[in-house]
Amino acid sequence: DLTPPGHPTQPGTETAAADPWPPAHQTRWRPPTPAATSSRSGPGDGGRLPSRRMTAEQVTGAAAVLRTLAAGGVRHVFTNPGTTEIAFVAAASAVPEIGPVLVVDEIVASGAADATSRLTGVPGATLLHLGPGLTNAAANLHNATKAHSPVVNVVGDHASDHRASPSPLQSDIEAIAAPLSAWVGVVGSADEAAATTARAMHEASSRCGVSTLIVPSDHAEQPTARSSAMPDPVVRPRATDLAVDAAARALREPGTALLIGAGALRAEALRLADRLAVAHDLDLWPPT
Repeated sequence: DLTPPGHPTQPGTETAAADPWPPAHQTRWRPPTPAATSSRSGPGDGGRLPSRRMTAEQVTGAAAVLRTLAAGGVRHVFTNPGTTEIAFVAAASAVPEIGPVLVVDEIVASGAADATSRLTGVPGATLLHLGPGLTNAAANLHNATKAHSPVVNVVGDHASDHRASPSPLQSDIEAIAAPLSAWVGVVGSADEAAATTARAMHEASSRCGVSTLIVPSDHAEQPTARSSAMPDPVVRPRATDLAVDAAARALREPGTALLIGAGALRAEALRLADRLAVAHDLDLWPPT
């Protein structure tokens, strides 16, 4: 018992009226009851609202987005979420394959997604808050574009019936995303969430660039039976024999430099580039 001796709430101490707002040091914390953790108090339905916890049978649009990212190999989503991304925060525990990484600013999220893409070859992923959050991420999305890094931005938006309202954070997210992205899409319903996410991942991988997926908050919160989708595989064209012969002739020319970028900046490709540089006295030029 943390109550100080002699306080009016102690047994045997008489008082005219108990203080309804005791000082903080006199307040005792008690763990919530199971009923309190499964429901919320509020107006209607006897003062209780139904739980937002997902059941095994219920998947929200947000969970379908995360499950599809996981199916495509994403293991971390870098985020500074706001109110329009609450459904993603709630769904994260139901998708253990993905670890959400909370960052202090969106520019950190986009930089980390770019770096993850360059290191792993799997699209990096962000979860951003509305148009202002996407704008904050712009500098490192520019870098990702120049480096040909596949990145998928998931941008939370106002509810679909509220998008046209002139609220303080309302903006034309598609217009903001266009110069930063190789592909921009909007989830039209919870049932479309998985398929549209798979399309975003495929476009980022096939174009070696940034995809921006805009998810209105109502579609993120609504349940769907379409819980995930597998992104279409990306098939890279192989160099022709003529192209290989032309490259071999160029490597033998004095003063030749080898420009390496995108997928060639990974460990195996860099080892091959180093062998070529030693064998033919080449300069290696990475992108700046």
